[in-house]
Amino acid sequence: MSKKSTNKKGFIIGSIIGAVVGAASALLLTPKSGKELRENFNDQAGKVKEKTSKITSEAYEKGVQFISLAKEKSQNIQQKIQEQSEGLVKKIKERSNENEISEKENPSDSADTELDDEQSQKTENLTDTSQASDEELQSENNKETKS
Repeated sequence: MSKKSTNKKGFIIGSIIGAVVGAASALLLTPKSGKELRENFNDQAGKVKEKTSKITSEAYEKGVQFISLAKEKSQNIQQKIQEQSEGLVKKIKERSNENEISEKENPSDSADTELDDEQSQKTENLTDTSQASDEELQSENNKETKS
């Protein structure tokens, strides 16, 4: 897009320069008296001045339009970013609240560890008891076998 605007800008500048050079050469190369030549030169200079001021005002108007469009777009982008960040903050708060609730409903890790320790002790006790029972059964079987 900048290439197109550069091309337009170059075309406009080239047109202005071409008009000035053409007008000056036409005035200087025509056989007229000095008074007529000055009048024609002043007329052409006035026309160039009008064209230049017209082009300047159009460029200014387009610049103002571009600036307002850029402001509008940046405000839209800023609003979208703000909405998205608010949504993320809300989700993060919800998840942290969910974590707090689940921690309140479920015992903490230390309580879990205590329960695991109790469970391990019970399992060990059951294992010891079953081993003792197995040993007693074996010794009774041995006694019966010997008898």
